[in-house]
Amino acid sequence: MLEQENPDCFIPKTTFLEPACGDGAFVLGILRRKFQNCKCRKDYTVSLQSVYAMELLPDNVEIAIQNVKALCYEFFKPSKEDLKTIESHIIQADSLKVMKMINDMDHR
Repeated sequence: MLEQENPDCFIPKTTFLEPACGDGAFVLGILRRKFQNCKCRKDYTVSLQSVYAMELLPDNVEIAIQNVKALCYEFFKPSKEDLKTIESHIIQADSLKVMKMINDMDHR
């Protein structure tokens, strides 16, 4: 599915949200493409900061976090802040409930 996207969308600053990330397969594909476009160390951090994911099952959240950390180590040595970003951007949540809350707020 990612192959169908315009390759220019995988620059470090482009924001992505995966509402049902499972073990992180789609997130990994996005980050791998973003990392391949990084020209300096700061680009890796910007790439991490621009990807968000939600997953309903807590065990899948942990697997996704570990998978993203492992991918980072393939490309660069993540800082403590990078690791905190990963843990705060991949969260356990019911994306349907989150989207309903956002929709309800927009209609007030």
